Amino acid sequence: TIPTDSNNIIISDGDGNNRLQFSNTGAATFSSTVTATNFITTSDKRLKSNIIPIKEGLETLKKFVSYEYIKDKKQDAGFIAQEVKEIIPYSVFENSDGYLTMNDRPILAHMHKAIIELDKRLSAIEEELK
Repeated sequence: TIPTDSNNIIISDGDGNNRLQFSNTGAATFSSTVTATNFITTSDKRLKSNIIPIKEGLETLKKFVSYEYIKDKKQDAGFIAQEVKEIIPYSVFENSDGYLTMNDRPILAHMHKAIIELDKRLSAIEEELK
């Protein structure tokens, strides 16, 4: 079924569960697995403001835990949004059902910074050993 209102187009399954929702803001919400060949994210500097380098990658990442768990009867791995929200609040959102959702890109950016920090430490140790 495809019920619509002034704000959304909703596609539901035969049991009345919303499976796909398009909002008038252009956002799409899927309530199941999404498979695609590639996901491309807009990242042009001209679309960003207040650009500040991340200061602490490793220390930030050490403040929350990565887990393995069962979700939707499938083995998965990742983070707990409530924990991440305490450390990187702009990466966590609440959906219309009240569940927390996450954007993994801020975590990826902190991982990048952490790798650079670890590389710097490793280079210093290698220099000392010469």
